[in-house]
Amino acid sequence: MKRVTIKDNWNKMTKQFDSDYGQDYDYTTTEKINDKDEIISSGVASYEPGIGGEENPFREILQFSDRLPMATSIFGAVEMPILEGLYPSPVVGYSKVTVRSIHRKEIHDNLTLKSAIGKQVTRYNTAREYPSVSVISPMDKREYHKDPFFSVFYKEAIDRLTISQGFLVETNDMHGKIQSQEAYNEKNELVTGSYHHYINTGKNGLNDKVDFVYGSQSGTVRKGNMGIDMELMTDVRQFEVNSNGFNLQIQIDLLFLAYLTIPIPTIYPFKSVAQNRYRAATCTKLINYHAIEDEITIIDKGSTVSTKTIAYDSETGNPIVSATVNEFDKSVYNVSYPAYWAYSGIGLACQNINRQFTGVDFNNGKIINSNDVEMATFESGDELYITNEPMGKSDGVCAPESENVDKLWVLDKAKNTTSLTNNAKDLFFIDRNGTPFTKKGVDFRIIRSGKRNNLDLTVSAATSLINPIQTVNGESKLKVTSETKVINAAAIDYKEKWQVDDDAFTRYSLKELPQQANLIKNGDFEDASNLQFETGYTNASSTQGGSSPGQIAIRKTINGWNSSSTCGGDDHTSIVGKMLYVDGWNSNSIPSGKLSLNGYLVVWKQTVNIQPHTSYLLSVWIKNIVEPNR
Repeated sequence: MKRVTIKDNWNKMTKQFDSDYGQDYDYTTTEKINDKDEIISSGVASYEPGIGGEENPFREILQFSDRLPMATSIFGAVEMPILEGLYPSPVVGYSKVTVRSIHRKEIHDNLTLKSAIGKQVTRYNTAREYPSVSVISPMDKREYHKDPFFSVFYKEAIDRLTISQGFLVETNDMHGKIQSQEAYNEKNELVTGSYHHYINTGKNGLNDKVDFVYGSQSGTVRKGNMGIDMELMTDVRQFEVNSNGFNLQIQIDLLFLAYLTIPIPTIYPFKSVAQNRYRAATCTKLINYHAIEDEITIIDKGSTVSTKTIAYDSETGNPIVSATVNEFDKSVYNVSYPAYWAYSGIGLACQNINRQFTGVDFNNGKIINSNDVEMATFESGDELYITNEPMGKSDGVCAPESENVDKLWVLDKAKNTTSLTNNAKDLFFIDRNGTPFTKKGVDFRIIRSGKRNNLDLTVSAATSLINPIQTVNGESKLKVTSETKVINAAAIDYKEKWQVDDDAFTRYSLKELPQQANLIKNGDFEDASNLQFETGYTNASSTQGGSSPGQIAIRKTINGWNSSSTCGGDDHTSIVGKMLYVDGWNSNSIPSGKLSLNGYLVVWKQTVNIQPHTSYLLSVWIKNIVEPNR
């Protein structure tokens, strides 16, 4: 693009003069050639296309020869570059772009115009300054030969050749990244400018290291590489030819004497072994450097402000600590804390997604073999897919067995009540209906993580006058304290609850009754030998070794009274040992003289005095302490 022009067509509307506006684009630069400044195009191609690539500077000839003694030599050539497919695609970029108004001084007879806006010069990095690099290591050649020339009966000829070589291609993404942007007035005086500095461009190889802050290790700071992709490809080949031969030569010599002929047999065994083996190993490494903009300098009307990133998050690579040098040449440090450091549900899904578990037992939404399961893996909101068909439930489990469930959700009951410093989880596993899950021998996989990858959110920020990265016991750590002279701080609180439409969601509320004297009346389960209530059951509190239908007992535990109990029966009252256990009457006929109601034996009947015009709430806690089907 050379020029952009806009005409307002003012004459058509107001019968006044038309005006036109626009900008000229110039893509040339000045370069010294033979000690003379020449104006040339600033265009640079990241690589040459395949068609017409004869001008490609990487296109060279690598010659080789195979010289044999007393034979004709073989010559050949390989066209470079090797591994051309790993080089960047051909893209043209300009290192310098100058934008001027079409109404400028040299256009209007060198007159100075009041409306002139000067020019804007933008410079870009190109493949000329940051080219792709390829390296070929010397060929490592190892040979072994065994000559059978001096062997007689056993000839062994061995020829072995092993070669190895490495190839390296380094690329970067600096082509087209902005280097600077400057604005000049009509007098060619600098008004504003921004200058960008990058690291990890590939020029220093793997030596461009940055500081990482590890939030999981209390802010420990360590150096490491960032923005580097490495790919290693290895090709190993072997060709081998083995031959074995065995010859047996038998010869009989006759010795003639005067009256006697003596045969003399001789046997000559010949064994030959030949081996030709060729081995080759090549390693190809591709390194791609992704540049990191670690510093930017802004000049505005003579004042200079620069900002440099000091430390990055070890998990996401986002800046954590940056330093700004203001126009008074004073450093101000800015610290930004990622929200996932405080709220695990905002963190990285890769930490637990696709994790698989086998043989897990559930009871009423809880994992009962938690010693075999790493509970810290789970996050509230995890979605689990059951990968097998579990059968039954564990022994002693009283909750009903879950049926036709193939997907579970993890719910942390304590998520909205625990603090950031005490984040103990109370995890429940429920199905799509919200029912706690009960099953044994369950295999499942986490198909969606409760950690939702909201990695750009921040939970707090602070500004200090002293570098918050300090050395503590010989180790660098991120510490924002009063010693760092904090001048500004802010924090954000996150919750999973939000405002909803009253018309779309039905709200339920529990009416709170005023507390009055004698409003609560507990059952008189005080004296096991002398019951203070009426019942149709027989008091068998002192019975040991087994109960019978139609009996009740006031005891601390069910042990020793009813052997059918499989679900315990721990004390649920505030007064230890005052639980009422019932062995239900399972006959339709009611013994004479027993307290009954509507054809059923009465378990407990007690008279309670109530006050007029007073609200009362009757509540009872009941638990089945045998299998549900009983």
